[in-house]
Amino acid sequence: MGPPSEPRASWIIRAGSEYGSEREVCRSDRNTVCVIPASTEKQPTSVVVAVYLFPAGAEQTTYKGAFMAGFMSSGGRAHETKVDYAIKPGNRPSFVSSAGRVTSTPGEYEFQMALFAEVPGHADPHQFQQRIPVRVAAPAATRTE
Repeated sequence: MGPPSEPRASWIIRAGSEYGSEREVCRSDRNTVCVIPASTEKQPTSVVVAVYLFPAGAEQTTYKGAFMAGFMSSGGRAHETKVDYAIKPGNRPSFVSSAGRVTSTPGEYEFQMALFAEVPGHADPHQFQQRIPVRVAAPAATRTE
């Protein structure tokens, strides 16, 4: 995460059997493997990816960039969500999210985040780049004992 005077971003991935019933699968402040059940014709899996943006210092912080979810169905390509958001100092963290259906093809995928944060008075924008592995598993393979 980092100190409060610097730009910060965190993320969370939730998945479930229908929109609104998603449960947390993994998040940036926990060292857990991201495993999401694949969608099937009879049981689609919905997923919500949220990136939380934090204010930095005494000036407005502007975040620009995108995040991509390779495991979200989007015509065979990674689902991309653009980020262009400003947050004022003292405000609670805000989030940009994207929801969709998990691919029906089990395999190894990625959640990628590429953001720039600009803060007045800082010479260079702060850059965030992360690649988080996400496993899409056959539905029976995601059960826990």
